[in-house]
Amino acid sequence: MKRKLILVLLCLSIFAIPAHAQEAPGSICISTYADTNMNGIHEDTEALLPGVNVNLSISSIIVATHVFAATEMQYCFENLQPGVYTVTFTNSPTYQGTTASEGTVQVTGDAPLIVSFGAVPIPPAELAPRVAADTDEAENDGDETLDPSVRLLLSTGASMIMMLFMIGIGAVILGLMGSRRKPQRMVNPYEPPAR
Repeated sequence: MKRKLILVLLCLSIFAIPAHAQEAPGSICISTYADTNMNGIHEDTEALLPGVNVNLSISSIIVATHVFAATEMQYCFENLQPGVYTVTFTNSPTYQGTTASEGTVQVTGDAPLIVSFGAVPIPPAELAPRVAADTDEAENDGDETLDPSVRLLLSTGASMIMMLFMIGIGAVILGLMGSRRKPQRMVNPYEPPAR
């Protein structure tokens, strides 16, 4: 009887998991809004902001991403293990952020954490000149763009040089392996074995 009781207690201690050892998964909920008055606060009169891309990462590794649809009020990244996550709203030529575009969030498994992103939408009429200005800025920074035919010629030449280099390395390795082998004597099956 004593052995059975010890065995039962041992099984209970092995399979009993303390409540504090396993934390419940948590969630981070994201919302976006058109911050028309640019005060960084989501007010009831401000509409949703579609097309915003948000990345969720942990230790600099993106684990999830989402792009907001026109009718989406909120999106939640769910079943997240406890830890520190980074929420990043990517830049876009269609809006200018009025709140932080990146932040860290500690997930503990309690109530969902809510992160709001506000931005001023850029009207389509202003969008083209802004993109053109950004392109001009990039060109004036000294970055010259190459003609596609020149890029093709350069990439072809570089790949041929790499192929010749790899063939040369293969020949050297094959030569080294061949010089280490001992020549084998041919055995004549009709010759009687040496005694």
